[in-house]
Amino acid sequence: MTTVLFRAAAAAAILAGALALAAPATAQHALQCGDTLTHSVTLTSDLTDCPDEGLVIGADGITVDLNGHTIDGDAVSGGDDTGVRVEGRHGVVIHHGTVQEFDHAVHLTAAGHNAIVDLVARRNGDADIGRAILLDDGSDYNRVERNDASHNGRSGVALLDSSHNVVRGNRTALNGVAGMGFFGGSDNDVIANVIAENPDNGIFWGDGSTGGRVAGNRISGNAFGGLAMGASDGATVVRNVISGNGDNVIVSGNGNVVRHNVIRDAAGCPDGCGFGVSVEDGAGNLVTHNLVVGTARDGIRVDAFAPDDFPTTDTVIRGNIVRDADVDGISVGTDTGNPVPDTRIESNRVSRSADDGIDVARAGTLVAANTAGHNGDLGISAVLGVIDGGGNHAFGNGDPAQCLNIAC
Repeated sequence: MTTVLFRAAAAAAILAGALALAAPATAQHALQCGDTLTHSVTLTSDLTDCPDEGLVIGADGITVDLNGHTIDGDAVSGGDDTGVRVEGRHGVVIHHGTVQEFDHAVHLTAAGHNAIVDLVARRNGDADIGRAILLDDGSDYNRVERNDASHNGRSGVALLDSSHNVVRGNRTALNGVAGMGFFGGSDNDVIANVIAENPDNGIFWGDGSTGGRVAGNRISGNAFGGLAMGASDGATVVRNVISGNGDNVIVSGNGNVVRHNVIRDAAGCPDGCGFGVSVEDGAGNLVTHNLVVGTARDGIRVDAFAPDDFPTTDTVIRGNIVRDADVDGISVGTDTGNPVPDTRIESNRVSRSADDGIDVARAGTLVAANTAGHNGDLGISAVLGVIDGGGNHAFGNGDPAQCLNIAC
C-alpha cells in the first residue's frame, strides 16, 4: 500500500509540476504550420494540410491549448513529420484538440515532466511508422492522459527507452498493429486505459522493460495477445479485465506478477493461440488469484519454447479460479518436450475443463492443495515424478479414477 500511495503521489506531482512550469496560454492569431513556439498559445483556428511539421516546441514551461481545434497534416506517410514535436523540453502541456494525418501526432524526444492530455490522435502514419503518441530517447516522468489514440497506422501510444511515465485513461482502438507498445525503460505505469480491437497486440510490454504496473485496464478483442509480455522483468499486472483476445496474457521475462485479474474468453487465432495465461519463458514468474474463464485452449499454461536461450523456471501458479477451458484448466509442459523445472501448482480451483482439470507432464512439479471438479477427463493428471504436496481434492470428473499419480 505504501508503494501504491507513493506512486499515486508521484504521478500527481508530475502533472502538477508540468502545469506549474507551463505559463498561462495566450491567444495567438497567426500560427502557421512549422512554427516554433517560445511562449504559450491558444489556437483560434485549425492548422490544415501541414506539409511537414505542425508545431515545434522551442521553450520549456509552455502550454499549447488546441482549444478544440485541429492540427492537420498532409496524410503522406513515410517520414518523421509530427503534429507537435517536443525535443529536450520540460514542463510543456499539450491539450484539448485533434492532431491527425502526420507520421506521429505528438513526439517527445529526451523530454521530461511534460503532459499530453485530452487529445484525439487519429489517422497518423502507416503500419511501419504510425505511432500516434511517441515518447523516446529518455523521455521520462511524463503524463499521457485521457487521449483517444485510435485509428492510427501502427499504434496509439509507444514508449521507447523512456521511464517513470504515467499512461492513464486513454483509449487506443482499431490501430493498424497494436494499441500500445513499451520497449525498454523502467517503472512506467499503464492505468485505467481501454485497449480494444487492434489486429496484433493490445499492449506489448517487453524488450528490456523493467518494473512498472499494468493496472485497472480493459483490454479486449485484440487479435493476437491482449497483454503480451516479451523479455520484461519485474512488472505487476493487477486488476485488469482482459477478455476476448487471441491469447489473453502472455508472460515472458523474470519476476513478473499477474494477480487479481479477470481473464476471460480467450478466443484463439489461426496459428493456435487461445490461452488465458501462457507463461512461456523466464524465472520466478507468479500467476496468482486470477479468475480465468472460458478459453479456446488451456486456462493457464506453463511451458518453454526456447529452453536453451530462454528457460522457464520457478513458476508459481497459486490461488487461481479456472473454469470452462476447452482443453486443460492448468497445464505444465503439455505442448513441448522441453524442461520447465521447479514449477509449483498450489491452491487453485479448476472446474468444467473439456479435458483434464490440471495436466502436469513434467516430473519435479509440485502439486499441492488444489481442487478439481467436473472436468471432462481427470481432475488431476500427473506423470511419474511429480511431487505430491498433499491436500489435493478431485470430484465429479469424467474419469472415475479422478486423479493419476496424485492422491486426491
